[in-house]
Amino acid sequence: MLNTLQNTPLWVYAIFLLLCYYGVKALSPTRESKTSLLVTAPILLVWSLYSLNLTLNRHS
Repeated sequence: MLNTLQNTPLWVYAIFLLLCYYGVKALSPTRESKTSLLVTAPILLVWSLYSLNLTLNRHS
């Protein structure tokens, strides 16, 4: 395990720290409206399913 950590590039640690920072920052209350949150989730779901469908069609 130590060998794996030693061979990991530095940019991986930087991205990990950035994700941790935004994760901790997300714990604080925001001023987002409930409407924008309810609209964003279905849009991202449709976009994900659409891109998944495109990926499956390319390999067939």
